[in-house]
Amino acid sequence: MGRPEEVLPFLRGRLLRNANGSREKAERVLDSLKDFYEDVSASGKVRREHLLLLEAYEASIRKLIEG
Repeated sequence: MGRPEEVLPFLRGRLLRNANGSREKAERVLDSLKDFYEDVSASGKVRREHLLLLEAYEASIRKLIEG
């Protein structure tokens, strides 16, 4: 899944630049995604629940980009 310190700054820059929705909403999703990444990293393994949550984050990010 990548390291949060590598993935999130890139994603934050891209999403905030391209999001057609609310900047505040994008910030909340990204902050929540950061917490998620830290939890997964701390657990040492990716579980099915993590993958389901990741799909939910993907859907949220798509909505922000599409407006």
